[in-house]
Amino acid sequence: MIKSFSPGWPFRFIVLGSLFLCAVLPAQARTVIQFSTAWGAIDVELFDDTMPKSVENFLTYVRGGRFASSIIHRSTTYNAAGIQIIQGGGFRLDQSQIFPIVSEPAVVLEYGGPHLRGTLAMARTAQPDSATSQWFFNVTDNPGLNGNYAVFGRVLGQSGLNALDAIAGLPVYDASSDLGGAFSELPLTQATLVASSLVIVEDIKVVDPALRTTFFGISGGGCRLDWSATPVGRAVDIQRTSDLASGLWVTIAENLSDSSFIDPNPPVGRAFYRVIVP
Repeated sequence: MIKSFSPGWPFRFIVLGSLFLCAVLPAQARTVIQFSTAWGAIDVELFDDTMPKSVENFLTYVRGGRFASSIIHRSTTYNAAGIQIIQGGGFRLDQSQIFPIVSEPAVVLEYGGPHLRGTLAMARTAQPDSATSQWFFNVTDNPGLNGNYAVFGRVLGQSGLNALDAIAGLPVYDASSDLGGAFSELPLTQATLVASSLVIVEDIKVVDPALRTTFFGISGGGCRLDWSATPVGRAVDIQRTSDLASGLWVTIAENLSDSSFIDPNPPVGRAFYRVIVP
């Protein structure tokens, strides 16, 4: 059965068996983003429907490229008795120097959603409506934070959680005397305060929900996917996985300016595809 796509839905399609029978996955009206780190990709589903102000605020920074080469500057996981989070979005690395990320006006606090393991939330000061660019991942369930911070996304797939755990497992150092008070719980890959020991988010990309499929099916022995026009001045990447639960996506085509793609060698069995707008 083939279902139609609606505008605003990210899309994927599935290939089943050697006949390449294509069927649409259940629609999800939420944006999916991807954090790129040295410990692997972390895919996150954003709660556009329930936390629209927080999501749009976050995406403003993503679209502007302001999280590229940003730093995980805080980890509280060394204290088993306290909250378990890793925090970023406040600073970026540029040629071995650390600079604050230029922030937009603060967003109104949206209450709602428990702080469960793998959720993404907005960091803020003691003032409720003060969140700007900084965010944090809940490494474990943190019920003590419920009702105080805007939870606006969740990690998809075990591989993303594995990357989160790997970062959370790094040793933490007090670098406040060198870098300032925000760096009193700084995770480092080695006990030396140099650029190469910082935990870097290389980039954050969006799986653009504005694209719509116009055709998917068999074409010349491969699987073909057509989508609505690529945004002006933007290229797209195509990713494929054989297991949605794993969260492991492989890029099979990059920098496409067209609105059509044929996978000439789809795997036997099943495969899921998605279009990434970097």
